[in-house]
Amino acid sequence: MLQLNTLRLKPIQIVWVGMVIAIAGCTPPQAQMRESSPPVMTPTAVSPTPSTPEDALDQEDWLDLLLGETVRDLSFTQTGALSYQDTILQSEIPVSTSSDGAVTYAKRLIVSPTSPSGRYTILKACEEVTDEGLCWAIYKVDRAQQTVQTVSIGKYGGLDWVQWSADDRYAVFVEKLEGTAWFIIMDLQSGESSISDEIPAQPELDSFTWTGDRTFTVTLADQSQFQGDIEIYFPPK
Repeated sequence: MLQLNTLRLKPIQIVWVGMVIAIAGCTPPQAQMRESSPPVMTPTAVSPTPSTPEDALDQEDWLDLLLGETVRDLSFTQTGALSYQDTILQSEIPVSTSSDGAVTYAKRLIVSPTSPSGRYTILKACEEVTDEGLCWAIYKVDRAQQTVQTVSIGKYGGLDWVQWSADDRYAVFVEKLEGTAWFIIMDLQSGESSISDEIPAQPELDSFTWTGDRTFTVTLADQSQFQGDIEIYFPPK
């Protein structure tokens, strides 16, 4: 019988290495801009506006947001701005910057489910309206602070999958690449993220279960149990 695998997260600053070669000199905005961290504060419950028809379909889905549309109370205006409750949060959403300095702005956003209190949402900004373009710029929306922050989720932005801690402090994402997988943990207050060691077998994501405020377990493809403890690398303050 395989022994239990324990998540050993290592705080990292994820840098988009290698994408310059693959995409003709384009680099993601994370490599061009320094992140700014919002003040640390106790999560504040946010009362979102009434759900849109898209939300009624499935609260767990990541939903496409096109120019002129509103999804999960976030509006993507015809001019490419992101707004919340009639307040412009960011006038343009960069996706990438080429070697000559030209910026490609988002034509489509992919919107995550909201965190338990309705405060946080993750956005993936896409170069094209269709799936042909890359969606390699990741943003965290904080409705309470009315801010948009550039963040990193793995090397390629992770799967369209997220699990939120009940107190809105952390989010768990997963990255899969060529048969391997990693969990990424994000501190939602700072926007910092850490990545696990390579997982020995593919995780069955439907089996994800919180076993405590900061611990979780996931069944792997070989039926062993992968156990994670967020506080090992994000200790309480």
